[in-house]
Amino acid sequence: MTAEDDLRSPNPDETELSTLEVRQGLRDGSIPPGPRARARAFADAWVWERRRVEVHDFYRETTT
Repeated sequence: MTAEDDLRSPNPDETELSTLEVRQGLRDGSIPPGPRARARAFADAWVWERRRVEVHDFYRETTT
């Protein structure tokens, strides 16, 4: 991974957003969707800044 691909904030003191805040940000566009980020399909996301998202363990069944 290059420094350009690293979406983590250089400021380690920034707080993480809750999953609910991440979902809302993806829906309203304040957090731009990454290559695999979708408003209804992600399990764990850590956000260091409102515009920087790192998504882990992405797959989640979206059908009920």
